[in-house]
Amino acid sequence: MNSKKILFFTTLLLFLGVISQGVLAQELRVTSFSYDPAPALPGTQMKFFVTLKNLGGADAKDVLIELDLTGGKSRETEFPFSLGTASPVLEIGTIKGGQSATVRYDVLVDSQALNGDYVIKVNYAEKDLPKKSETQTITVQTRNPQIEIIQSSAVEAKAGQTTGVSITIANVGSDNARNIVVGFAEDRTVTSTGVVVERDIIPLGATYQYIENLAPNEQKIVHFSLTSDPDASLKTYMLPVTVEFKDEEDTEYTETRYIGLKLVQDAELETAIGTVSPKAFPGGTSEISFDLFNTGIGPAKFVVANVSTDAGIFANERIFIGTLEADDFDAFKVELNVNPETVPGEYPIHVVLEFKNQYGESEKLEKDLILTVVSTADAQQDMGVALIIAGAIGGILQIIGLIWLARFIYRRLFKRGK
Repeated sequence: MNSKKILFFTTLLLFLGVISQGVLAQELRVTSFSYDPAPALPGTQMKFFVTLKNLGGADAKDVLIELDLTGGKSRETEFPFSLGTASPVLEIGTIKGGQSATVRYDVLVDSQALNGDYVIKVNYAEKDLPKKSETQTITVQTRNPQIEIIQSSAVEAKAGQTTGVSITIANVGSDNARNIVVGFAEDRTVTSTGVVVERDIIPLGATYQYIENLAPNEQKIVHFSLTSDPDASLKTYMLPVTVEFKDEEDTEYTETRYIGLKLVQDAELETAIGTVSPKAFPGGTSEISFDLFNTGIGPAKFVVANVSTDAGIFANERIFIGTLEADDFDAFKVELNVNPETVPGEYPIHVVLEFKNQYGESEKLEKDLILTVVSTADAQQDMGVALIIAGAIGGILQIIGLIWLARFIYRRLFKRGK
């Protein structure tokens, strides 16, 4: 019995010894990285912080930390970072169980550094013990102003007319822009052969606008007036906008940005009723002619006419016309079967003209034309008068024919006898 108690207590002591060693063992870990400024700026000094924590219960003695600026050979050199004359190895000393220690490196960022992400590596351990490693990515971003055009109020203009254009510019860079000058500098183009070609679209009035300062993410609006040659080609033009500015170091920048402006000339269609024959009357059929005009400067292509009225039913309600050029004319005729129950009076004929402009964009003109429906008696009287007039004209033509025939016989018979 005594031997069993001795064995039990011996086992218990061994177990407690193992537990106490685990509790008292040291365990170093990197718990945080940080750097300031973030992102890092070329030509400046970056403060790089590393925090080590002893997660174990025993003291971590003679702790060393080393900064590897090559990122563990992820790059062939330390560029774009350097420590100057400072040592990459720092002695922290003892970190008690459950305690932390933070170290700081002053890292120089080369002025020629390119925008991008760079990896650096941290090695740490107790003296003469195997090293542990962690990596951290450092973002480098050039601190320069950058002016961009983010909006233009006008997307199209009519040839030969003046158009106001409001341009919104923004500083999308990371530094202030000063003494900003925005304008349309080029009013002509010189070809490779030396030929000077005048631009079809040019500014009126002041060609430049001045802005004193534009902070990062700030926007300003500048206003211009543009005019175009009346005979300019109808197309989309890319207009060069020159932007000149300085940064805080008085470095000068000149950029060319572009805005698109579509030059158009609208077709202006008109329609009118030409003739109604015979006059429309309840239950009757009349042939109605419609005249079409394009009084605009631009062409109307693939013109289709749609006609309808409450007075009756058209034999063909959709008529293809084709293309109406500027200052062009066309006409079409459609039969209308007037409803028998239609009461004499004025009725609108709803005309819809569908067409495409010079850019193939669909447009539409809607117009109501007035059709007069007369009574059946008035229509018959009209037709009677028309028949009388037609008969009279026929009679006159017959008399003229008889006179001509008599003259012909006289000349052939009597004159030949002489």
